[in-house]
Amino acid sequence: MADEELPPYQVKWALAENAESSLDPSKKGEAAASFPNGDQYKGSYSNGKRNGFGEYKWASTKKSEDDDEEKPGSTYKGGYKHGKKEGQGLAKFEDGGEYKGAWKNDEKSGLGAYYYPNGDSYIGHWKGDVKHGEGTYTFKTCKSIFTGQWAEGKMVKGTWKLHDQSTIQI
Repeated sequence: MADEELPPYQVKWALAENAESSLDPSKKGEAAASFPNGDQYKGSYSNGKRNGFGEYKWASTKKSEDDDEEKPGSTYKGGYKHGKKEGQGLAKFEDGGEYKGAWKNDEKSGLGAYYYPNGDSYIGHWKGDVKHGEGTYTFKTCKSIFTGQWAEGKMVKGTWKLHDQSTIQI
């Protein structure tokens, strides 16, 4: 596989009649790109990279090897800088999870809300793609809420409000 050369992806610039088989780094502006694996991007380019607002759609995948039914791929709609997610954006993941908030260097960073497929949610601060700083996690199944400080994805200090409305300090 390493010796095989992947076909180039196709880029169609706004107002252009035909797609090109590669990205000219000297061009900037709006374009739509289609990649050999089925991924697609539509948005702004500058210096050969995604810059500004854009929407990236990952290719659909099959639920399992034996299943013919495809499920939609993940999507991201929001800001880019130097080819990476940056600023505000909305990511919808293949598993049904969703994140809306701040991004930095392709990672969740700053204030954001994550809605998990099981109905749980976290609204608060992120750093390096993990919960970090002040935030609130709501557990749907047990109807409890933790509000407090997080460090590197772990609860470190705060208040648990349990389903019976009693509270526990951590």
